[in-house]
Amino acid sequence: MSVIKGELEDLSFRHLEPDAYFSLQKQLSDKAPFHQRFLEDVQNTIRTKLVENGIPAELEARVKGLYSLHRKIVRQARQASIRFTICSPSAWSPIPTATVYAALGVVHHIWRPVPGRF
Repeated sequence: MSVIKGELEDLSFRHLEPDAYFSLQKQLSDKAPFHQRFLEDVQNTIRTKLVENGIPAELEARVKGLYSLHRKIVRQARQASIRFTICSPSAWSPIPTATVYAALGVVHHIWRPVPGRF
C-alpha cells in the first residue's frame, strides 16, 4: 500500500506543483550516480556489521519519493533523499524487539546518533 501511496503522491505533486516537481526531479537525476554508490556503500557497511554481530535482519534502501522529499524540505528546510530500513528475515514473522534494538545499536556504533532524532 505504501508503494501505491507514494506513486499517487508523486503523480499528484507533478500536476499540482509542476515547477517544484521538475526542479526536484532534475536535482535528483543529476545526483543519481552519487546516490546509488552511496546507497551501496552504506548497505554493505551495515550488512557486514549486522552479520558480524549475528543479527538476522535484511536491509532495504531507496531514494525517497519526490513528494515525500519535497514535504521534508519544506517542513525541515533541509534535504535528505535517502532512506534505509532494517527488516525482519521474513515478512510473516515479526522481528523480536531485542533484535530491532541490537540492529539500531549497530548503526549507532557506526554513525553517531543525532540527539533528539530517531
